[in-house]
Amino acid sequence: PNHEEPHEDESGTGRRRQGLLSLLCQMARATRDLLIPTQVRYLETPAQEEHLQSTREEAGQHINLEAPDPVEALEAARRPEEPPRMPSELDEADGPAARLASAATAPLEKAKPAEPAKEPESTTEASRLALPSDAMPTQVSGGAAAGAKEVPLHPADAAPEQKEAAEPSEPATEEPESKAEVAIYSLRDEDGLLAYCRDAKVRLVRADFLRELLAEGRTMPRRQEAEGMRTKDGRPALLAQEELEAKLPGGQVGFTHRFSVMALSHSWESREIPDVARFQLGVLVEALDTFAEILEKIAPAQKLAEDWEAAIFVDYICLYQFPRTEEQDVYFAKGMAHMHLLYAHDDTWSLRIEDLTPGLHDRPRPELPGTAKVFYLPDNAVTDVALAELRDTDETGSCGAGCHFGCSPPCPQLHRNSTPYLQRGWCRAEVQWSLARTAPWRSIRIPFREGRNSEAPMAPAEFRAQAEKGTLKFTHRSDLEPVLQLQAKVFREKAAEATELVLVQLPEAQVQVLARALPHYERLEVVEVDNSELAGEGFQAGERAPLQSMPRALVRALPWSRLRDLELTDSGFGDAEAE
Repeated sequence: PNHEEPHEDESGTGRRRQGLLSLLCQMARATRDLLIPTQVRYLETPAQEEHLQSTREEAGQHINLEAPDPVEALEAARRPEEPPRMPSELDEADGPAARLASAATAPLEKAKPAEPAKEPESTTEASRLALPSDAMPTQVSGGAAAGAKEVPLHPADAAPEQKEAAEPSEPATEEPESKAEVAIYSLRDEDGLLAYCRDAKVRLVRADFLRELLAEGRTMPRRQEAEGMRTKDGRPALLAQEELEAKLPGGQVGFTHRFSVMALSHSWESREIPDVARFQLGVLVEALDTFAEILEKIAPAQKLAEDWEAAIFVDYICLYQFPRTEEQDVYFAKGMAHMHLLYAHDDTWSLRIEDLTPGLHDRPRPELPGTAKVFYLPDNAVTDVALAELRDTDETGSCGAGCHFGCSPPCPQLHRNSTPYLQRGWCRAEVQWSLARTAPWRSIRIPFREGRNSEAPMAPAEFRAQAEKGTLKFTHRSDLEPVLQLQAKVFREKAAEATELVLVQLPEAQVQVLARALPHYERLEVVEVDNSELAGEGFQAGERAPLQSMPRALVRALPWSRLRDLELTDSGFGDAEAE
């Protein structure tokens, strides 16, 4: 309200003003806690930015992050409020992803003043919008993200002094919001990885347990069953949070690795379980057993200690699976909402299995012996299902008369999913998250294949263009937009922070991808490219080479004004090319 407006008693306008101040304070707190520490939210396109700016101007909303912290300015006038409610149900109508769309506009509508507020003397280049803590971008199973779209926000690098607001003369009476509630996790610091695992109750699986499963011919268990399992020497199959917090900080000393966190990217080859015939389990265990040899080929300076241990994220084992209790649903949603952290964090490795199980997808039916353990709802128990019963499904999920996804009672057979890895939307997103690291070579395809077959990080516009061609498949088509926006968010966050980029074994096509991505790395000072196809006809043709040729495009894309170290090794790049 206008400060010159006459004051009224507490029973009328005064109370309404107090309520408005309380709402503004809540929005300001969310702005401070959600946006300022991260500075990584981006608008996808100039059109979206223009639309958001015009919307704010119409509503009289102007957030000035260069001014003193608005929380401290309004805190004294705020009445104590009850703490925010934790979601008790995460379903299609009330899940974090479904609430995201309405959360984008609700603050503007609720906070619209009776009279347009006076515009601050100075504003940031683009206004920002604070979303509630449960409106983070989410990867949701079963279509809970239908129709939901992330509202990306523009970056504004606040000066260090802006992050520390002036202390109020009197301490606030309300407890500060929990950092876990806001759910902002660093993609660089160990604390971010540990906090995510703690908040979402993600428990990583022990490598020795996977080895024992393979040796005994057992199928990977669901998270619910794995919680009660142990290795032969009595250790829990899943690492407790306390063990992870004790081992991760000292996991790497220099170039020597003593403890590693790895995330597996793989296909779910049936609707019920990912690894029907234990093929993926065998590939994973082989990679763990030969990881020292793999490192020798892709990063010779990196070494494993003799007592090296690995903890692996496999979604089926580490996240609660169907059917879940209400409490498990909450943790599952938290885990899915930020699962990209396991693939993009600088302290993790990514292992991806692109191959499908040989013979499993033969038509009309695979001739595979044995059984797989599947949770069968009518019995409320895990039961053995013969691999010979593997069935195909149509576009509706039906495998025949009397059977469809979610039928009651559920069909007791396994339902095959033969979509190739590289055509699966979430799998391609996991690859892109992994490549966003400072060291993209920590994303490794297994079984390991020698040669120039690695990938470079891809600019969001290029990833979107490929995805919108229809080459990527999703169980739920509504997942496409969340995948695209999350890829853009992760890429831009990492690119904005990166001062160093190290790539190895890139084929020529991926060097072109790298050249198109480099302009996004605004702070890059060190570039290392090893054993990649850099030199070619573009350099040999000299000035006659077309500007769009791969080598010259890469040269032009390098940030020469900031670059202080450029290393191009084992790539056919010699004195002539350098000159």
